[in-house]
Amino acid sequence: MDSGRFLAELSESFDDFPNSPRPSGARFDDIIDSVENLSTENALVLLNCAARNLAPGESYVEVGSYMGASLIGAMRLNDDKDFVAIDAFGWDNREGFDANLARFGSTAATVIEGDAFEVLESGLLDGRQVGVLFWDADTRAKGSCAACATSRPGSPPGRS
Repeated sequence: MDSGRFLAELSESFDDFPNSPRPSGARFDDIIDSVENLSTENALVLLNCAARNLAPGESYVEVGSYMGASLIGAMRLNDDKDFVAIDAFGWDNREGFDANLARFGSTAATVIEGDAFEVLESGLLDGRQVGVLFWDADTRAKGSCAACATSRPGSPPGRS
C-alpha cells in the first residue's frame, strides 16, 4: 500500500483533518443509515481510502464483518481491488450480510465463513498479499496479538 498517498488522500477527505467531525468529500452516510453496523462514516472513509491505495496484487482483508457496512464502504468505487471478508457470523446471519452486499453492489468480495484464528492459520489466504488488514473481530489480548502477527511480513496469511 502506498502509505504516503493514503495519508494525503485521507487528509483531503476532511476540511480540517483530523479535527473535522465528518468527511467533506465522498460520503458514506447512506451505508451507515441503512446497514446495521458498529461503525462511523469517518471509519468508512478511512477504509475506503486504504483500499483505494492498495498496490497492484494486494488484497484488503477484513476480519469481522458483522452486517457488511465496513466492507461495503471499503469496496465503494474500488472495483479493481481484491477484497476478502472473514467472519463466523455468530452475531448475525450470513443471509443478512449477503443481502446488504447485494443491495450495494458489493458482491465481488471473497467471503470466508469461519473462526478468524482458524482461517488465518489455514492457508485459505495463500497466494494473497495482504496490503490492508482491518481487524474488527476479537479485541481481547489474544485477538489483538493475532492481528499484529497477521500483519507482519512472513506471517501465514498472504503467503505468496
